[in-house]
Amino acid sequence: MQKEVQFSFTWRSILDARLVIERGVRWRIGDGRKVRAWKDPWIPRLHYFRPFTPQHIFMPDITVAELMNTTGWDWNLNILEALFCVEDVDMIKSIPLGNYALEDSRLEHDDFNLFVMIYWQLWGRRNKRTMENIDFHPGECVVSAINILRDFYNVVSTKPSLSPSAHRWSVPEVETVKINFDASILRNREGAGLGAIARDHSGRCIAWRMAFVPNVANPELGEAARLAIEIWRRFQWHNRIIEGDCIQIVHKLNSKETDY
Repeated sequence: MQKEVQFSFTWRSILDARLVIERGVRWRIGDGRKVRAWKDPWIPRLHYFRPFTPQHIFMPDITVAELMNTTGWDWNLNILEALFCVEDVDMIKSIPLGNYALEDSRLEHDDFNLFVMIYWQLWGRRNKRTMENIDFHPGECVVSAINILRDFYNVVSTKPSLSPSAHRWSVPEVETVKINFDASILRNREGAGLGAIARDHSGRCIAWRMAFVPNVANPELGEAARLAIEIWRRFQWHNRIIEGDCIQIVHKLNSKETDY
């Protein structure tokens, strides 16, 4: 959609802000076939989601799938280190793999809330411009909306105190595998550590996965649960139990519908 002269100031601002909004969207990597490694936003950082490394002259259209090993379970470190700078390589290696059967998808957190907040900001700035002749850049509305939402989420995300009663892990029944998942904030690394472990009826570890997600303020329990699912998909145990501390995620895993 192109801006025309007769468009209102508010509508022109909305069109300008759309480009800023799009910069906050990145790809969630599945099989990696849709995502162009140099041109698309897919690297998990706070702001800039594309590689810092200049585009390779001989491989301008390489996809993220071509950066993985043939199984899709691991990154090809030889290719990563040959193409990208150290900072890019570290960020790419932090992306959990294992969803090779799934397509890539756009990762847009709390889109509707951000949409409403941005347009509320545009309306307020429009009134200031009309009444007080105070000009502004559309990008200011996006930044202000993000900051307000972040403050709001920080307030409402306080966790209730844990019960003093201790919870002991129990082994599953014979011929049943129990997969536990969890996440924890790593203050010294500014991110979250994710883990999932599968154990048999004797308590012996038979499979495990771990990952690091940088630049997050809260434990990524959803991503940790995804690691548990990836373990089960790989080994296809007939009798399995997926167990974690977040009851909402556990219910989601046991339902017929899923968000990932």
